[in-house]
Amino acid sequence: MFIKVTIFLLSIILAANTALGQTDDDKILKESYKNCVEWSNSPKNLIPTNNFWYYMGKNGSDYERIITYFGNNPRQITGLDLKHFSELFKIICTERGVSVKDWAASRKANAEKKTLQQAAALERKETDDGSIISYTVLNEKEKEILKKSYDDCRRWLNKPLENNIGISEFCSYMGLNRYDNVIDNFLEKNRDAHARMNEHYVTNPGLTLAPIDIQIYSGLFKYICDTKGVFVKHLVAQRKIKAGKRDLAKYLSLSPEKRD
Repeated sequence: MFIKVTIFLLSIILAANTALGQTDDDKILKESYKNCVEWSNSPKNLIPTNNFWYYMGKNGSDYERIITYFGNNPRQITGLDLKHFSELFKIICTERGVSVKDWAASRKANAEKKTLQQAAALERKETDDGSIISYTVLNEKEKEILKKSYDDCRRWLNKPLENNIGISEFCSYMGLNRYDNVIDNFLEKNRDAHARMNEHYVTNPGLTLAPIDIQIYSGLFKYICDTKGVFVKHLVAQRKIKAGKRDLAKYLSLSPEKRD
């Protein structure tokens, strides 16, 4: 009875929060708006349209979305308040195919790397690159952990530490079976990663340089963590333990349904 009452009360609280506009996305957007205001040093909490564009990545497709949103003449708007910022942010996320949470994290990390003046000086981008955050945003601890994981993976594959790894090799280390479509999903949502892998193929017709370098390995690994809802350090530890229990030959001798 107590459990039923607790669940009922929680449902009321969640419903009330939603009715009041207190969804997770709304809270994230409020924080993102605050970050953008501080980053762009905007007066009166009104972010100039161009500064919003720079904050979002100075992407040509985003500029077209801004123009469309403001009736083809965004310069008439004195600035973006929280309402306009949130609506535009959601539109951009929807059309990029990313979550508000991930893109807000990406924009915050990007703002920490460059000032408004530096962002304004960059050339305009023409593609929706880096659409999934797991490919572009890693904290320093995650980078360190994934570099060690990449080395561990190459050792398990008996590859020199200066070599990249192949897709099938990555799948073996991660215990992915033929029915997993996580790599296809990752590449579909990360065009820049896809282009980077293709570049490795084109510049190395003999495949002496495999397609997955440390950057793609890290992004793909984190993408898997995000889809599974686990921390990077935990999945890294799990794969290291699995690798320690069997070598590559033993793994390949297993039937597909027993590979994990």
